Amino acid sequence: METSETLHWTQQQQHKVDMDPEQQLYTPKIENIASNGYLPFLDILFENKLNYLQTTVFRKPSHSPVYLHANSFGPIWHKISLVKTLTKRAFTHCSTDKLKYIELNTIQEELISNGYTKEFIKKHSYKINSFHIRNTITKQKVEIGNTKDVVYRIPCKSCNVSYIGETGRFLGTRLQEHKSYWKYAKERFAMVEHGLRSGHHPDWENTSTIYRGIQNSHQRKFLEAIASMKDPASVNRYEEIPEPYLSLST
Repeated sequence: METSETLHWTQQQQHKVDMDPEQQLYTPKIENIASNGYLPFLDILFENKLNYLQTTVFRKPSHSPVYLHANSFGPIWHKISLVKTLTKRAFTHCSTDKLKYIELNTIQEELISNGYTKEFIKKHSYKINSFHIRNTITKQKVEIGNTKDVVYRIPCKSCNVSYIGETGRFLGTRLQEHKSYWKYAKERFAMVEHGLRSGHHPDWENTSTIYRGIQNSHQRKFLEAIASMKDPASVNRYEEIPEPYLSLST
């Protein structure tokens, strides 16, 4: 599957880095980065916060903000695609509105330095007109069923076994599916097998979210794997990832 291929840090790749001093300047060892709380993966930067994982756009130290110039003879649709692609990445890679705001400002500054006007950037940006910064401190408690883009945990009522999953839809919708699988004993829901063996039942009322606001499906699967590997009692199926990634999550 694509997930295991993209997340697997091969020994051959690391060997090339170890043997090439120039690559070591720009490709630190995965263990060192993970231990410091940061891990760049492709164009995403993972950062370990106190109780959650934060993501944003990653740029190499050698990054140079030189793009197709606005005054070049390149086709206009190439320039439109450039603006749309860069701004869309801010929404798909940044896990918080604050990080999106910072990334969009960075993109605007770089594009202006390449001859693009603010009007052109605004007109062709991906959802930039609807972007706003929400207050990150809220006193309103959001019902768990109305949350989406989450990694979640369903505990067992009688033991420490749990099911860890991920969904981009509303969690309430996903839980209804799980309840249907449980009712008709469909083993595609891993808690069914545990229930048939032990006679235990899922504790639906104490379902909790481990990570929220993760819009990218690959990131959710990555975090689902981390949470599952850190919980030896989890019964869900997941793609195993290299152990150094586990230090990204507390």
